[in-house]
Amino acid sequence: MRNTLSSLAVGLIAWMALAALGNLALRIGVPGYALVEPAMQFSSMMLCMRLLVGVAVTLTAGMLAGYLDRSGNAGLLLGALFVLLFGANHVYLWTKFPVWFHLTFLAYLLPATVAGANVGKQMRRQRQACQQPSQQA
Repeated sequence: MRNTLSSLAVGLIAWMALAALGNLALRIGVPGYALVEPAMQFSSMMLCMRLLVGVAVTLTAGMLAGYLDRSGNAGLLLGALFVLLFGANHVYLWTKFPVWFHLTFLAYLLPATVAGANVGKQMRRQRQACQQPSQQA
């Protein structure tokens, strides 16, 4: 249980840190992004870029949680936590973005987190297999 909670905390903190870095990259790399960000008046292309950053961040957070969690539950729990936290936040933001943006964002949170966690679990298993001494006949 403690391991799962630690994995969830790492996944959540990783999501926030990586999202901040991704947002910084958008400000630097997408012309006009920094100008429209305070008023949240993003173009469709900018919204798509935000979604792409979000998918990458969510997959990575899930991967970290899955790698660290020995119980195998972190991906599903972290994904559900993301849906709850960000779902509540998107209620507040509902009028600021088009419906397709909200639905796309909320729809990928759970499956992307679980997919990332599955990759993390596989990475952990492969690492463990490589660390075991080989048995010779």
